[in-house]
Amino acid sequence: MKLRTHFGIARLSEKCYTAEVLYGMHSDVTNELYVLFLKPVLSSVQHVNKAFQANEADPSKFLQDLTLVIKSLAKMVRGRDKEQNKLRFDGLVLMA
Repeated sequence: MKLRTHFGIARLSEKCYTAEVLYGMHSDVTNELYVLFLKPVLSSVQHVNKAFQANEADPSKFLQDLTLVIKSLAKMVRGRDKEQNKLRFDGLVLMA
């Protein structure tokens, strides 16, 4: 909401084309739904990324965190009613 207001003001007062485009994107309900869906996913991925970049990262903990992110993403996409779904990543099979 804050960004949409900011870009709305900028597009009118500064006649800025970029602000016009961004205002249109923030006003679109479809884009808002994408952001609502992706926000928790990106938060989880950022957490795993920071753990991976740590100087003293534990590889087994990193694998557990990465597996958890993949499983939770699969549940979000497929729904919780599907049991025993297998995810395949280059020979690695994960049960979601």
